[in-house]
Amino acid sequence: PVGRGHFGDVTLARVRATRALVAVKAVGKAAATEGCPCLDLTAEATALTELRHPNIVRLIAVWDSPATLFLLLEHAAGGDLLARMRSLPGGVLPVGEARHHSAAVFRAIAFLHRRGYIHRDVKPANVLLSACGEARLADFGLAVRTAGRPLTQIVGTQEFLAPEMVLCGQGEAQGYGSSVDEWGAGLLLFGALYGFNPLQRRTEVGTLAAILRAEWTLPTERTTSPERLAECRAAARLIGRLLVADPARRWTARRCLLDDEWLTG
Repeated sequence: PVGRGHFGDVTLARVRATRALVAVKAVGKAAATEGCPCLDLTAEATALTELRHPNIVRLIAVWDSPATLFLLLEHAAGGDLLARMRSLPGGVLPVGEARHHSAAVFRAIAFLHRRGYIHRDVKPANVLLSACGEARLADFGLAVRTAGRPLTQIVGTQEFLAPEMVLCGQGEAQGYGSSVDEWGAGLLLFGALYGFNPLQRRTEVGTLAAILRAEWTLPTERTTSPERLAECRAAARLIGRLLVADPARRWTARRCLLDDEWLTG
């Protein structure tokens, strides 16, 4: 496999007629629905069919068999953003590249939110890069159309969960909405610029507590060069607009694209 989604492995295949490479996501129905028999395995295909956008991975075809659902997707020859980050010294992107990819992710998020969807697992591993380095938001296995109602199901990657989703898991919140995606985008940008997740702790309990309090700080000169800190200063203001515990105060992707000086500069 060249990748792994929430409900299946991804392998490469070649179209016989055109010799073009494509990605094939194979979702084993029995394993995917174990413990959750009501899970709609066609939801990802439905979402990708409706969400046609330059910064969202393209669905080419769907094949359904009794045991497996196959999604034929465009091949991202550049790999994923997490692998790109890990290939560089310190795990950080050049600031210009971080801005380029972040803007693409925000465009994808703004588009899917306009269509009534929430991704629910925005993170570097779910951003794919084309051969020419253009970012595509991928892995819509947890995406859901909300119809304006709050959600309560706790899904996603623990260290990227938004505070309101953690509160739902503790029975202390009525639900969450689309702003969980902007929280994930804020952590994605932080990691791209500084090379780590500022909310990840040594234990699960510690990580969740840090998330609930939005307990993060920017690096200092003890760990990051003054030159890098200066380069990232404008981007750090955007991070501060996203990693806010109160979702009502968190900037939307659309507002970031319109009003953030660094992202639009």
